Amino acid sequence: MALCVCAGDFAAPALGPVAFRRDRIPLNVDAMAGLSQNLEMLARALPGKAPAQRQTAARMLALALVLDPANARARELLAIYQKGRHKPQADAVKLRNGLAKTWQLVAWLETPEAGQDGQALANCLKDVLVISDPKHPQAAAWREAGEKGAWAGWIPGLEAYGALRTTAGDGMEIRPAAEGGIPLEKARVRTVLWCKPIKDERAGWELGPALLRMTATKDENAAFSIVLGSGEMESQLAPQARMLENLLAAQNDPVPHGVRVQIACREYEQAPPSGMRQSCTAAAAVLASAAVTGREPEAYIIGQVDESGAFDPSAEFWDELQALYTGKGRRLILPAAAADWLPSLLAMENPGFFMGYEVLLAEDFRQLLDLSAKTPDGEVAVAMEKFREIRERVGTQDVSSYLENRFVVQRLEELAESAPFHASAAMLLAQAKDTRPTLVKREVLAAELRRATSPMAWIAGHSGEDFSDEEIKKLGETHDLCRPGIDRMERYAEKTDLDLLERARAVVLSLRNLARGENSHVRVGVRTARADFVRLYAELAEDLGANAAAELEFPER
Repeated sequence: MALCVCAGDFAAPALGPVAFRRDRIPLNVDAMAGLSQNLEMLARALPGKAPAQRQTAARMLALALVLDPANARARELLAIYQKGRHKPQADAVKLRNGLAKTWQLVAWLETPEAGQDGQALANCLKDVLVISDPKHPQAAAWREAGEKGAWAGWIPGLEAYGALRTTAGDGMEIRPAAEGGIPLEKARVRTVLWCKPIKDERAGWELGPALLRMTATKDENAAFSIVLGSGEMESQLAPQARMLENLLAAQNDPVPHGVRVQIACREYEQAPPSGMRQSCTAAAAVLASAAVTGREPEAYIIGQVDESGAFDPSAEFWDELQALYTGKGRRLILPAAAADWLPSLLAMENPGFFMGYEVLLAEDFRQLLDLSAKTPDGEVAVAMEKFREIRERVGTQDVSSYLENRFVVQRLEELAESAPFHASAAMLLAQAKDTRPTLVKREVLAAELRRATSPMAWIAGHSGEDFSDEEIKKLGETHDLCRPGIDRMERYAEKTDLDLLERARAVVLSLRNLARGENSHVRVGVRTARADFVRLYAELAEDLGANAAAELEFPER
């Protein structure tokens, strides 16, 4: 179900003008060949999902071929990108070493001793490194300073790599500005955020649907800016806001001067504990883009973007998915990488999810905007109309029964083939043809066990020697709350994954032993039981975090 980069979204570098003269670079032939190989390796490792990544790959390969015209692997990779067949490949150790060596060369080439051509090469290398290695300590400062490489006439602009254009004729033109010079002053989308019920002070934090609202205002004396939340949360979310500004600047040339985009919701006014991340940069980015382009969105959006335009699931993606209420026909836009998780919903006997929500998969920020538009264009509009016709005939029927109709199956086949981004069609077709899985992937099992055992977090964090009478009662209640969630996953677990299940059960059993010891006031065994629980709980947290492919904590909810 993964989407490939279109061949038309990758323009080959021109023969020149090259930013520097090779014969004036203060490196010997071997050093230039080594740098050329590193650049080819970095280009091969790029995901290539976003326009900025594809443009960076073109820049890297152009540099590689200038430094070493005999680099055959660079030429081969350039052809792969042009055909839209690139799949990222990287050896982590070699990639880390290659980046380190390239940074070292930049440190030398940017000095006056390296000469103008050496410094010109250094500027080009900086531009590609901030995309390839965005977490490097120097990357943020260089990114804020803007591009310095002399790419004009050599490497095309972002629009040649699929970036959003602001000119007429491509379906993404900016609308005529409303009074005040803002293409769209208000918009809203839905996502999932951590929240704490206001009416119940005793209630813990939980993930739930949230409505994000965008308001754009004009200030002629200020640059384009994005503000997330207000008060204390505004400062905490400021790094995300800066990242979104960089993303919009890269995707829209230019962004409108003097426009201030405020994105707010009730959940933004709360400050969750550090273990609970508000992962809604994708939804916020869509709203900010609406203010710039005038294209109004309407969808649920779950995932996060970075300033290169990549669109990925968050570390708590499965929990976010489970936090959604009944769909009622709304569009739900997820990252393309979520395709690996969705069959587990069928395995857990929930095909209705894909009828209640029209689930669509976006490869990057550009496609996210297309899929989330209130009035979609082209193939998206056609696909949505076909799915509307399929869904409106369900009525009160059970979804599984409805999918037994051969005409429904035929329509789903046509939709899945013509719109590979339509995950609902693909999943419902798997259900109809009985090709759905019956067991969940290990990462899903880990996430479900984490959800089931999260009510025990308060015990592991208990600091006193003894439990109060009220806490002793709560020990038994916590055991009874956790056990069913663990037991129900046994029918969905692979045999090779039962180790996770048994470890979770062991923690629950140790909790029961602790509760019995406290109730009987047999203090000799209580400390041992408590120590056993804390040890097993810590081991379980580590195991589930590793198997869910995320840095998971056990926040008390």
